Amino acid sequence: MMDFFLYAPLEYRISHISESYELDLLQAEKLIKRVVQQRHNYYKYVTGKNRGDRYDKHLMIDVSKFKEEGTVALMKEALQRAFDR
Repeated sequence: MMDFFLYAPLEYRISHISESYELDLLQAEKLIKRVVQQRHNYYKYVTGKNRGDRYDKHLMIDVSKFKEEGTVALMKEALQRAFDR
């Protein structure tokens, strides 16, 4: 199994969510912070680990640098290389 960690700076996430869901910047920021906390709590409950830990991650991608298409292409390439051994 390959474990990916996708991330982006908060400013990028706020802008992306604001545009995608037609929210103002403050609403987008509040939504992001709420969802991040919910995801963290769930992940911690299920695994006993912190969601942001980078240990055991096979690939970390800053989505703000590669955008969606580039991120998908990187993930696809990594999976092909991992399973084409």
